[in-house]
Amino acid sequence: LQERGYLLRQRYQPGWEASWVRSGTSHVYSEDGIRGAQSSIMDATRTSDGAHVMLKISRVDEYPDEVPIAEFFSSTALAADSRNHCVPIYEILRPDLNDIVIMVLPLRYDLQCLKFNTIGEAVECFRQMFE
Repeated sequence: LQERGYLLRQRYQPGWEASWVRSGTSHVYSEDGIRGAQSSIMDATRTSDGAHVMLKISRVDEYPDEVPIAEFFSSTALAADSRNHCVPIYEILRPDLNDIVIMVLPLRYDLQCLKFNTIGEAVECFRQMFE
């Protein structure tokens, strides 16, 4: 991934030492002790501009339509459509594994973590989701 311009969190770097071991605190309270909720999704940093991105592993043999559908909605024509609320694909990495691809997407937040300041914000969010 580093050769392709993506840097994983410190815990995935060679020589990493857990911060909670040095500090004596619980791993629960340490940034490098937090694991993702899904094993197929991981955040990273794009080294060219420092942007935070999401890496999503997709097994082509299990989900053969996922990448073509995502590419379709990320096409220039559909990406410009204001009704298209699909997360765009920045890049598709194809490692030397026959049935695995890694989609690079902008980092998004869990909808459950959103806090709306007004009822109008919530209504607009749900309007766009159901559009």
